[in-house]
Amino acid sequence: MAVSPDGPMSLYGVLAPQLPALVPAVLLACLGVCIVLIARLRRQVGAARHENDLLKAMRIASPVPLCVKDVHGRYLGCNHAFELLFGVREADILGGTAAVELPQPLAAGESAAEENMARFGTSRQTFMSAYESPGGPALVLQVDCATWRDASGVHKGQVNAYADITPLKRAEAALHESEARNRMLVEEAPISIMSFDAAGHITFVNKWHLRVFCRHRVDAGFFIGRRLDALPGLARAGLCERVARVLHGEELAIREVYFPEFTGGHDGWASIRGVPIHRDGQIVGGILIREDITERKRMEEVLRQREALVSSMLRNLPIDFWAADGEGRMLMQSDESVRVWGHLPSGVEPLTGSPLQWRNSDRFEPRVFAGETVEREIDVALPSGQMRTFNVIAAPVRLQGGITAMLRVNLDVTERKRVLAELRTARDAAEAANKAKSEFLAHMSHELRTPLNGVMGMLQLLDEHVAAPQGRAWLDVALESSRALLRILSDILDLSRIEAGRLDLMQEPFTPESVLAPVLVSLHRTVEGRAVRIVNEMDDSMPPVLVGDPGRIRQVLLNLLGNAAKYTERGEVRVGMRVLRRNGKALRVHLHVTDTGVGIADEQLQRALEPFGRLRQGSGLPRGVGLGLPIVVRLVRLMGGTLCIASEQGVGTEVHVTLPLLEANAGAVPVAPDVDEAGGICSFAAFRCAGVVPEADRLAPGEAPSPAVRHVLLVEDDPVNLMAARRMLERLECKVTTATCGQEALNALRSSVFDAVFMDIQMPDFDGIEALRRMRAKGSGVLRPQTPVVAMTAFAMKGDRERFMTEGMADYVSKPVLISALKDVLERLAVTSPGTSRT
Repeated sequence: MAVSPDGPMSLYGVLAPQLPALVPAVLLACLGVCIVLIARLRRQVGAARHENDLLKAMRIASPVPLCVKDVHGRYLGCNHAFELLFGVREADILGGTAAVELPQPLAAGESAAEENMARFGTSRQTFMSAYESPGGPALVLQVDCATWRDASGVHKGQVNAYADITPLKRAEAALHESEARNRMLVEEAPISIMSFDAAGHITFVNKWHLRVFCRHRVDAGFFIGRRLDALPGLARAGLCERVARVLHGEELAIREVYFPEFTGGHDGWASIRGVPIHRDGQIVGGILIREDITERKRMEEVLRQREALVSSMLRNLPIDFWAADGEGRMLMQSDESVRVWGHLPSGVEPLTGSPLQWRNSDRFEPRVFAGETVEREIDVALPSGQMRTFNVIAAPVRLQGGITAMLRVNLDVTERKRVLAELRTARDAAEAANKAKSEFLAHMSHELRTPLNGVMGMLQLLDEHVAAPQGRAWLDVALESSRALLRILSDILDLSRIEAGRLDLMQEPFTPESVLAPVLVSLHRTVEGRAVRIVNEMDDSMPPVLVGDPGRIRQVLLNLLGNAAKYTERGEVRVGMRVLRRNGKALRVHLHVTDTGVGIADEQLQRALEPFGRLRQGSGLPRGVGLGLPIVVRLVRLMGGTLCIASEQGVGTEVHVTLPLLEANAGAVPVAPDVDEAGGICSFAAFRCAGVVPEADRLAPGEAPSPAVRHVLLVEDDPVNLMAARRMLERLECKVTTATCGQEALNALRSSVFDAVFMDIQMPDFDGIEALRRMRAKGSGVLRPQTPVVAMTAFAMKGDRERFMTEGMADYVSKPVLISALKDVLERLAVTSPGTSRT
């Protein structure tokens, strides 16, 4: 109730008289109260200051990043670890908030923690957050948020502690990865893996077991919680009791066991391994591992059967062999070896005591076990006493990278050596017979040409003594008959050489004209006096120089045109040459010979192609020995060509030949034709353009060689040939000195100087080649050792010219000798040997 100072009962009225005495007391009481309050306040401030210093010291010294916030989330302070973690300074963040000072994920986490603590009244909240440290790696932080209250319990803010749990999280991730990998390995391992607890209940089964043993007929739920002794597969195999022993601490190892029926319904083989699991000295379960070895067992059985088959085959092979190890112990011996040697020892003694030893008794086992294969041929006495020859092969047997045994094969080569000896004897006999045949052919050629040379030489010498036309005609007939005989001789010898496989082909450059011209010369001579026209159809596009065997091509044309001329009385004979096909330098050249003669009947055509297969005499055709076409067929085949004959009786014959030849390279020099390649028909110096009949093989008045070769030495052992050749040379205005053997020739060369020597090859004392060697040898006494020597011989088979020229002859003249051929040689010598004598 308010008291008015003006009222009768006012306090003021009561106390007014006492005021002077009460004022000091009141002031004194107030002063005391103030003193008490100030003392209390000082104590509280000191305590607070002490607490603050203590907290600050703890905050600064703590290695854990810490910060303090007020109830509004503003920073009140932080420690040094906080500054290092977040890259800030305490002075810079005071009064700031996490949303400003920290990365967004971390700030959001702290804000959410503060809200949760305020909402649910909790005093602690923990969360994790990723954090990218400044200039450092990414971290995972665990943040612990706790409320901060004063001594009276008033909520003043919160304290946050930050822990770097990155290593822990990485370890957890690695652990999870390892567990996942191990689980995958267990699940996908190519074996069955089961685990069970201490009561025998299955706790795990992997996928491989479900896929292979169960074939997906049941899933893992069929096994989990089931006891091992309740598994039907183990029960059928009778293994439940043995598996149960694992729970008693025993390990189970079964290499192979047959399962009549797996859970998948099929049977098979498996290997089993069971081990208990110990923990703290107690058995807490076990692991059962099974491997399906059905395929391996099947392969083992197949290998066993194959091994038995191979062993049986090896033992029954008709081969003598055995195998032994490094100690000499016998591992295998074939039945054939047992038959030959009996059972060899199989003890520890080495095989050096076996009946089959090397002839020189050297030890071969070390060489074999060092990796070498040893082979010898030896003669040895069998237990029966019979001597046999063996080819012995000892080879190492390698298994698993090492040499474990030696295989020894003993091949009885006694019969083979006997047969080889007989074959060598037969070969030597055949070679001797072939050589004898070749020598016979060469001898026959020489012996037949020698008298022919005398005949033709004398006929040519008669030429200058026969003036009457009738006599000269008879002389020409005699000469032509001699030439025909020479051609028959050449054909017979060529056919024999072809049949014996002794005819060699040449590969040399030549011109098409050099092949065709001599054949046309012969053809003109044959048809002379008949109403037969000869047509040369050589293609102008033919290459100027070819590569092949010109002599054999000329021989083919000569035989074909010879037949055409022989069987054509009127009409024409055509001969041509053209390129049929070209592939770079390789050519296919086509030769054709066409006549309007009598033709050949179909039934006689095959006979005409056989040696000596003459046409029937009743046909009225000219006689012949039947060698022309057979030689053509064989020569064309030998040169790799083809031949086609079309003939109609009464109309004529066409012959087409194709030959593989080469176009010569630019600058190739064609070889000079051999004067005897045309069968001694004529001198090549007499060739004229195709279609023009050549001069006869006689010298016109004043037709003498160059005077460069005047004095010649003629060496010839046959008197008739010597006389004919001497007279021919004298007709060619040469001074001739004669010798009948090699020694006489050397004596003449020691006493006189000659411009040339015409040397026979086959002579009584030594042949012309040996005479040439002695003439050129040092100390021979010959006045001029380099005098050109010309081979003048009846050795006129293919290759003889080349052989003599290789030996050093300057030129070559074959018998029968034509005077025109001698003239050609003298002219060539005058060119190549200008420095000759004039004596």
